[in-house]
Amino acid sequence: MKDKILRDLMESDGRKVFNMILRMVRNREDAEDLFQEVFTAFYQNLERVQPEAQKSYLYRIAYNKTLNRIGSRKRDLKLIEIQKIVPVVENEPDQEKRNQLIRESLRMLKPKDALLIELQFFQDKSYKEISEITGYSVGSVDSRLVRAKRKLRDILENLGINNVQDNQMEVVI
Repeated sequence: MKDKILRDLMESDGRKVFNMILRMVRNREDAEDLFQEVFTAFYQNLERVQPEAQKSYLYRIAYNKTLNRIGSRKRDLKLIEIQKIVPVVENEPDQEKRNQLIRESLRMLKPKDALLIELQFFQDKSYKEISEITGYSVGSVDSRLVRAKRKLRDILENLGINNVQDNQMEVVI
């Protein structure tokens, strides 16, 4: 029974969980390691989880383990990502350049902010689901998302991209 539940969740949410982790740690090897740790921890504690809470529990484990990994790093990921970006900004960048700058801008956000945007726009999670994953209240999710989107827009404007709407972020990645 446990094996079937694990297989089903791997099929339905495995890619989403991996992408969430990858966006937070910004390193494929670390994301792969964490992905295995997350599903191992989930499997080990599966008996204690109500069936209706299994998905949110899986995302909660992924969130917590990823934050723990980020917290243990010695280097400043944000500085490294900023140093990698040498944007070519024109008055009217073509769509591919614009999309690339938006992707790079997401990497410049703090991991918690990037996660909120990831969950809302790229995984279509509701505020309630995001609340269950992060442990924030629904009201806090709302205000944190507003701030994260504002930070992302500020970064984009500094790179020469103006007027990015929420629905354009869904198409980018």
